[in-house]
Amino acid sequence: MLLLLATASMLWLTYAAVRGAVWPIGCTLVLAFFPFPSTVDTNLSLGPVSLHVFELALVPALIVAARLRVPRKVLVAAAVFAIGILLWAILGVAQGHGINAVILDTRRSFVLVAALLIGGTWIHPTVGAMLTRTLPPFLWISCATAIAGSLGIVDLAGRIRAASLDFNDTSAAVRLQIPPLYLAVAVLCGLVALFVVDRSVHGGVTRFGLPSIMIVVLGFSRNAILAIGVAVLFAILVSPRIQSVVRSIRLVSTASLSAAALTLLLFLLPASSATVWFEQQISSFNSRVLDGIRPGAIQADRSAQFRFQGENPYLKEAIAQSPVTGHGFGYPYRPAAVAGRTETDATVDLVYYAHNYYLWIWTKCGLLGGSVLLLTLLSPAIGAVRRRAVSTVGATAPLAGLMAASVVAPMPNGSPTSALVGALCGAGLALLSHSAKTHVDGETPEHPLRPARPALGRQRVESRSHATKFGGSRVGTQTKLGRAPAEPSVLSRNSSRSEPR
Repeated sequence: MLLLLATASMLWLTYAAVRGAVWPIGCTLVLAFFPFPSTVDTNLSLGPVSLHVFELALVPALIVAARLRVPRKVLVAAAVFAIGILLWAILGVAQGHGINAVILDTRRSFVLVAALLIGGTWIHPTVGAMLTRTLPPFLWISCATAIAGSLGIVDLAGRIRAASLDFNDTSAAVRLQIPPLYLAVAVLCGLVALFVVDRSVHGGVTRFGLPSIMIVVLGFSRNAILAIGVAVLFAILVSPRIQSVVRSIRLVSTASLSAAALTLLLFLLPASSATVWFEQQISSFNSRVLDGIRPGAIQADRSAQFRFQGENPYLKEAIAQSPVTGHGFGYPYRPAAVAGRTETDATVDLVYYAHNYYLWIWTKCGLLGGSVLLLTLLSPAIGAVRRRAVSTVGATAPLAGLMAASVVAPMPNGSPTSALVGALCGAGLALLSHSAKTHVDGETPEHPLRPARPALGRQRVESRSHATKFGGSRVGTQTKLGRAPAEPSVLSRNSSRSEPR
């Protein structure tokens, strides 16, 4: 029944994409990151592979991307990454690794490639307007659903556990590692980076920031703090001015004072079930996240020590055996039973999987392939820093933050984080392409989702003549629904000021 429903839905989305709609991209976003209840099965089994429904929705979204013609930089990056994955998959098969193991290692990478192409549509006005309308209500609904899950009202799909470094702690809050968590992290990375480079977010704190903060807090993830911190540092690198440093200090001070004020307010309010719940969240966040980044706490954290002692030594040993070309995808780099864990289906899969993405890609692809793949993923962030492209930080700062977190959590290998990383990479490359074009044409860089405003006099006459020449009129500037293009996405608005070359 689920397969029939999914097939019908994909056919409908494909038909809409072919007919010219852009909302299949929004549907893919919702399917990828919505916090579904655990009773809703969102996976389809096709032979040895289990597909999430959002992976099927990538097909109509790719049709939209093909119709809108993404920038050449995006196409080149997608081709390079896909060819690299294919070459080292062939190497894995040639070295005798099982086909199922090769598929397990590479499937998220192909999701990343598809999302990279889709992310290249960021600069198109209709896509930007659709995402601006879709993302705020989606984040608020996800926030409300996460709160309901924390209160035990609904049982959500994902990793639900105690928000404590001690797995047996029953007094801690509920930790929700659900699909919208890292989407919220990416949104916060974009917002703080825009603030640091002095780009106004125009109500983004209320529409995007508040629900994202709540989702991140309920996730109790130290990786989120790492990603946001790197996004702030990245924004300073893109805009290396004393004002950027001052605004970063203001941001940290405001966040600290707000947290202190909330704690004081809860202390002054009369005891109730709501205040008890809030106090539990704050206490667990302080103990697991803020105190959990201390070296002593990390030494006592079984999860962190499993990464450092149960994975990294085996990865380094495998790298030493073939440092240049790697072992190919599908290579089992360590035994199944490690660090006292019993051998189960999950641990059998862990012989291929690792939390440190950089050591993992080096093990599989060697220095040669790993360098190419990583440089492709990081090329938007590198380009933004080199060219001081402040109008791109809405995409490149979240990308830098998530890739920094990939030292301990493999974002390009996760689900749905692989799609998120790919989309941010494609969006960053598209924004860089737009920025380069505006500089070459001698124009002041406008926001990529807002058509450039015509100057007075000659340019306006030329614009009218151009429209007449091709049979157009003022009506021709409207969208297919008869409306002018909507306001651009808040995550990269206000780029009308010239960027330093």
